Amino acid sequence: MGQFCRIHKDDLDDRAWADFYLALAESGRERAAFYCNPRADLKEFISIMRRPENPWWLFYMDADLAGCVYLTDILGKSAQIHFAFLPFRHWRAACGMPSPVALGRYATSSILYDAYADGVHIMDVLVGKTPVWNKTAVKLLPRWGARVLGIIPACCHSHDSGADLPGVISYFTRESVPPDWANL
Repeated sequence: MGQFCRIHKDDLDDRAWADFYLALAESGRERAAFYCNPRADLKEFISIMRRPENPWWLFYMDADLAGCVYLTDILGKSAQIHFAFLPFRHWRAACGMPSPVALGRYATSSILYDAYADGVHIMDVLVGKTPVWNKTAVKLLPRWGARVLGIIPACCHSHDSGADLPGVISYFTRESVPPDWANL
């Protein structure tokens, strides 16, 4: 195994999720990560994360909490993917590349290459809708293996402002994301 690992929500206690949420809020990234949802306090966040219909994972880099990824809108073998990464203290500490690049690659690859016991992959495609105002995330998408399709007007709803904002539409498949990224 490499520098990264992920742990599914069912294998973590509420304290681990509280630590993540508080670190995300303290970093100022909570609204950027959850822009389309109403503001949630800690108890509400844990309740949302515990809903059975959406898989959530916490990601760690060298045993340090690094962020979370979750899936929504699951239909067959496709889902919308959401990233919420914490600020990195060591931007070039991960596998010879910037940490956010390595973590995004690990996240997409580890999810796309998950398989059932019979070897059949669980997900075939992960779809992203990224607000154009989140320039850092938009810039990272191709480096994480996303195929960027373009910008769609009014596809990202901002709960805080009530505005429907333009978003970059992208997708990840096993054709665009190598399996060895899951070993970073």
